[in-house]
Amino acid sequence: MVESFEPHGRYMIDAGVWGQCDIKYTMQKQWEAKQIKHASFLLPVAENYRRKLIESGVDGEKIITVPCNVPLDQFAFSETKRKEIRKRLAIPEDALVGVYVGKFNGMYMGEEAIHLFQRAFDFFKDQFHLLIITPSNDEVNLLLDKHKLPVGRYNVLSSPHNEIPNFLSASDFSFTPFKKFPSAKYLSPIKIGEYWANGLPTILTAGVGDEDAIISDTGLGAIYDPGKNNLDEVFQCIKELLADKHHKEKITALAVKYRNFHSTIEAYVEILSSISEK
Repeated sequence: MVESFEPHGRYMIDAGVWGQCDIKYTMQKQWEAKQIKHASFLLPVAENYRRKLIESGVDGEKIITVPCNVPLDQFAFSETKRKEIRKRLAIPEDALVGVYVGKFNGMYMGEEAIHLFQRAFDFFKDQFHLLIITPSNDEVNLLLDKHKLPVGRYNVLSSPHNEIPNFLSASDFSFTPFKKFPSAKYLSPIKIGEYWANGLPTILTAGVGDEDAIISDTGLGAIYDPGKNNLDEVFQCIKELLADKHHKEKITALAVKYRNFHSTIEAYVEILSSISEK
């Protein structure tokens, strides 16, 4: 069984991280082909990729979609942590906080993400505060300074993963700024599951994972299309969503439905039942 089966090599090519002649891509492609041929079961992280595999001739009976799940209780919203973190970081209680947790560049936006944050400051005016949790905090601080984002209205820091839920609780909405590339529809970003478990709406790049369709269908978030430059619509959507006093419980319900570890358990129950029948 191959869990979290993804076309990783294709991601790297499409995102411009590897070249077509890169030995890493060549080897990755060969290994993926062997896994498809020899594995008894493949567990892709996105329904989009399950359908792609079936279209390419892989037996659908051996493919079970299991998204990247998160511990829902660990990432649940905490009013106490919200107040503690805001006090520690000198963020006003009435500030509207947008948070991004993750790296820059690679499959993610680099300077394009800074442009996205800059537009949030323009749209939400003095109410907006930016919180970035990243391992490359020195590099990001230089970028923010280069683009002259308002000093004193953003925090950039690194944090152990077990403390991430505290920073999410201090926030009001989130960013998931992937680059836009064709194979991104096969992703299942773990950070979206973490955001959802905390009740945070996210701004997601168009074409990413099954989540693009989920967010579009439910309206519990916003889809940013760099090609259409629809940021005013995106931020207006977030503004209206946050005005719904029940938005957190609605978004948490997405995590329960789509990012619950029960889906992993159910997949293995199905696999073991199939094996025992044989």
